[in-house]
Amino acid sequence: MYLYYLSNLVANPVTKACVAIICTILLNIIGMNWVAYEVLLILVMMDTLLGTMIAYQEKNISSQGFFRTGKKLIVYFTLLISAHQVVRISDLTAWLDPSMALFCAATELISIIENAHRLGIPVPKGIVTKLEQYRRM
Repeated sequence: MYLYYLSNLVANPVTKACVAIICTILLNIIGMNWVAYEVLLILVMMDTLLGTMIAYQEKNISSQGFFRTGKKLIVYFTLLISAHQVVRISDLTAWLDPSMALFCAATELISIIENAHRLGIPVPKGIVTKLEQYRRM
């Protein structure tokens, strides 16, 4: 049933033109770092899954955790869009776009490692010690 409506919607030339215009605008705003965006989205999903598992284990599941994930995604993509726009303005900052994606990915990896440790998944002691030192800073 939904497929019928979707196929009718996509068959409309006006709809196709609107989707093409929106996608073109988004590509100019966001940039074409698709691999970095995909990796970041996968890391956010993994972090959300681990966080949900922790909340389930602690019997503390609420919509607040998912709301924080949504806010985090908005912040990450705002940072990525801002970095891409700065790169478009100035050729001297070509390093900023991939650096911002790496910063966001590193933040997510730290959170994933912390969540994995809280779940009891074995994490090397040196990494846990460094993360605890990092948190105290």
